[in-house]
Amino acid sequence: MFHGNISPATIKLTASEKRRTKTSSAEFYKAFSRRVTGKALSDIHPVVNNTMLRYWDNCPNYDLTILKNKTQMQQQYAFQNSSYFQNVIKSVNEKLGMNVSLTPDDIKAMFMICATDLAVRNNTDWCSLQTEAEREIINYESDIEVSVAIWRIISKDFYMNSTMKCTSANLREEIFSSPQYVLGNLRFGHSDTMDTFYSALGLYHDSQPLRADNYAAMKNRMFYESKTTPFSANIAFILYNCGGNEAENYLLKMMVNNQPVTIPGCDSDFCPYLKVRSIYRNYIENCKWRELCNVRTISQAVG
Repeated sequence: MFHGNISPATIKLTASEKRRTKTSSAEFYKAFSRRVTGKALSDIHPVVNNTMLRYWDNCPNYDLTILKNKTQMQQQYAFQNSSYFQNVIKSVNEKLGMNVSLTPDDIKAMFMICATDLAVRNNTDWCSLQTEAEREIINYESDIEVSVAIWRIISKDFYMNSTMKCTSANLREEIFSSPQYVLGNLRFGHSDTMDTFYSALGLYHDSQPLRADNYAAMKNRMFYESKTTPFSANIAFILYNCGGNEAENYLLKMMVNNQPVTIPGCDSDFCPYLKVRSIYRNYIENCKWRELCNVRTISQAVG
């Protein structure tokens, strides 16, 4: 796609304020530019966009309804008191050979430090996104709405630019001559950024929420963070132009963790742009970011 042409006019990097995302973008760009041009480049630096990539830092109601909501994590607390989790604590104690009484918080801290795949992570993170029925709709809509900022920007990028040209059944690359044309718009965020965007897209939705009492039955659930959001997790959209500049001539393809995934509501991996926009029209055109993050608005909705 780049034909050896990498410059600030053809590629854009965006990261959150955290050093690790900036470092990720820089290292990715070095490896990517080496692959394309034969030389590792460091001439492009990421633009910081916390509103998009760390929405929770700019949304007071996220703190109110999730982080400071004592009832938000009831399923997690119930799970921590279950025989399953108590056996995890016992097993860790035996492995360490320590004569101490570990707590659930100790286990979670060890997991975060060691980045091992203890079962608690999958349960904890799910509970952060979807919990009890009376809050499930509000939390789900919150995840959808705060992710819309990402979707709207992507949608705008796609409408203004295309990256591929196809003729009949064959796809071939076409590089536009405009010096302002951006071929790759790369954003580096966090697992929370990915998980909520998955929800906005309608990916990995299970038929029932994960609870403390159905953990075993949900062992093969779709929302399994260690599988869907591992280190270096990524989601990519490729826009194809199939003859003509009209919107109906554009197709979208989605890749999740380097594998093609059909966009929910579409019939194949290549989906008409207008259809995708129609599927997500409400979220694209009616993003009420300020209203959503206004404490008074959400407090009224919760009450």
